[in-house]
Amino acid sequence: MRKYEFTKDGIKQMYNDSLEAILDTLDGSSNDFTIDQLDIEITIGNKQIIVPTDADTFDALFSFLAKAEDME
Repeated sequence: MRKYEFTKDGIKQMYNDSLEAILDTLDGSSNDFTIDQLDIEITIGNKQIIVPTDADTFDALFSFLAKAEDME
């Protein structure tokens, strides 16, 4: 698991890394996991949210994170 800072740069890096992993999995260049295993896990304290990697959810997650970071 990789940790990202809750900053614009951290969110951008998480987005880029996640998108790269998804595309690598879909085109077959990654044999480490399947697309079904690419859920995004967000941990805050001892609570955890698991976000599936379907296109609508992926887009909504990163739109939300960008807006939430602006409110900070």
